[in-house]
Amino acid sequence: MSVRTSSANPISLLWQAFFSKGSSAKQDVLSSTDIASMPRNTQLLLAHLLQRNDPYLTVQDGDDDADYLISEKLLAPIECTASGIFCYRIKPFFWHQLKTSRCHLLDVISKEELDSYRKLKCTRYPWVW
Repeated sequence: MSVRTSSANPISLLWQAFFSKGSSAKQDVLSSTDIASMPRNTQLLLAHLLQRNDPYLTVQDGDDDADYLISEKLLAPIECTASGIFCYRIKPFFWHQLKTSRCHLLDVISKEELDSYRKLKCTRYPWVW
C-alpha cells in the first residue's frame, strides 16, 4: 500500500486547527476547495461512505483509495485478522465534517460516476460492497 505524503494541504490544516489549544480556527464544514484538493478516488470513497452513512471502510493491500486519508491521519486503524485486508474507521471529528459538508461533496460527484465506482469496487470487495 503506497501512502502519499504532502505538506500543508487544507485537510492537514484542519487537523492542526482542530487540535490546537485555544484555537478559534476550528472548522466544522469542509469547503468545496478542501474537497477538490483530495484525489478523485478518495472523493468517491467518501461519497460512497456518506451515502451509506457508515464511517467504517475496508481496503485490500494495493488499493490506494484510502492512501490520502491515511497519510493525513484521518483514519483510525481497526484490528483485522485477514491477511492483506486493512480496516479503518474515519476519525469522529472528520466524519462530523464530512456529514456537515455532504452537499459540497455530492455536488462534485455525479450519481453515474458514484454508481460506476461502486460496481468496480463490488467486484474486488463482494463481502463489503
